[in-house]
Amino acid sequence: MPRTTRRLIAPIQTTLANACRRAPEDPAIFRGVLTELGVVPLLELLERSQCTGRLVLTRGYTSLKLDWIHGRIVADGARHVLEIASGWQDGTFELLPVSFDGRHQTYSVAELVIDLAYEADERARHPFAQTARG
Repeated sequence: MPRTTRRLIAPIQTTLANACRRAPEDPAIFRGVLTELGVVPLLELLERSQCTGRLVLTRGYTSLKLDWIHGRIVADGARHVLEIASGWQDGTFELLPVSFDGRHQTYSVAELVIDLAYEADERARHPFAQTARG
C-alpha cells in the first residue's frame, strides 16, 4: 500500500479498532456507502482493525451478512456472500455488535478472495467441470 494511502487510512483504522471494542449494547459500530470504499477494501479494513460483529451489506432489496470474530470472517455462508457482494459497486454497509459463543471456523479475507479467484479461473478454463475445491 502506498505511503500516502497508509497515512490517510491510519486514523480511520484506529477509530474503527477503538469502536470495535465498545460494549455489545451500543448501536452500529461503523456504517457507510460502498461507492466510497468498495467491498474488498472494506473487508481488509475490518480485518486489520480486528473487529468482532456482523457486517450487513445492502444493495436494493438484497441484504447479506458476514460475521466477524477478531478480524476474521466466520465460515458459515461467507463464500456465498463474497461471491455475490465482491462485485458490488454500490450499496451500503453497517457493522453491528454481536457476541459469539463457542468456537467457529474463520477465514482471513485473503484466504476467501484467493479461493474465489481460483474457482473463477477454474470455471473459466473448464466451464463444464466442477472444481476440486467446491
